[in-house]
Amino acid sequence: MRKSLIYNILGAFFMLIALSSCYDQDVEAPQSTDTYPIATFTTDFSGTEIMEGETIDYTITLDRMLDHDITFTVQATGDADDHDFSFEPVTIPAYTKTGQISVAFTADNLPEDGEALNLEFGIFDLATEYTINPQTVYPNLDLTVVNKNVAGGLTVSFEWDNHDDDWDLMIIDEAVTAEWSGWAGATGANPEITVLTDDQPDGVYYAELDPYSVDTEMINFTIRIGFADQTNQFFTAAFDDSLAGTYPTGSGYRFVKIVKSGSDYTCTLVPEFGS
Repeated sequence: MRKSLIYNILGAFFMLIALSSCYDQDVEAPQSTDTYPIATFTTDFSGTEIMEGETIDYTITLDRMLDHDITFTVQATGDADDHDFSFEPVTIPAYTKTGQISVAFTADNLPEDGEALNLEFGIFDLATEYTINPQTVYPNLDLTVVNKNVAGGLTVSFEWDNHDDDWDLMIIDEAVTAEWSGWAGATGANPEITVLTDDQPDGVYYAELDPYSVDTEMINFTIRIGFADQTNQFFTAAFDDSLAGTYPTGSGYRFVKIVKSGSDYTCTLVPEFGS
């Protein structure tokens, strides 16, 4: 019994020594972000509207170097899609401080209303996101992308719902004497886009479609008209192949009547295709 008691006392003693040595160890201080670089974004852009064909440029500057590469990019949400703008992420290499990221807005000559777009600049890679000082202020832009129609003419666009079909668009005078005026070409594009320029003679023209390779019997069209003063006009039309013999034709099916007087244009949908 006495030996057991001695062993118990010695065990308790050594345990106290072990616990005491643990409490005596230094505790590592919490890691501070104060030494992390702050990124500063500078730009000449201001406002909430950006026009097609323009670019937003940001210069990114770190207040101290990193020992590894770091990549900044953009996340986009809203009505505009990746056909309306483009950008490339920018990587600031190790031991350097600056880079530039640009967002370019496409001048596609497609008449359309302004589109809402939110652009958030930042680092979205979890592996490197937290190596930048949290005091960094990242740009967040709520924009309207403003349409830009070509100057000196009338822009006409046709889009249809079956992209396997191939329609070709042309603008032809009423007497079909200037057959290639405003010819869009057999591009296979959807939408097809062409322009009637101001230097064409005044008079009556038609936006016509030629069914180059079409298998669909019922087709819905969206027609967009863009004026040089940046206003737009929109029509919807339906083509029923069973009624093809009743539709007005020139070199192709006549969808939109255009009356030109100088740089002024009046556009109406041909009654057979709607109102």
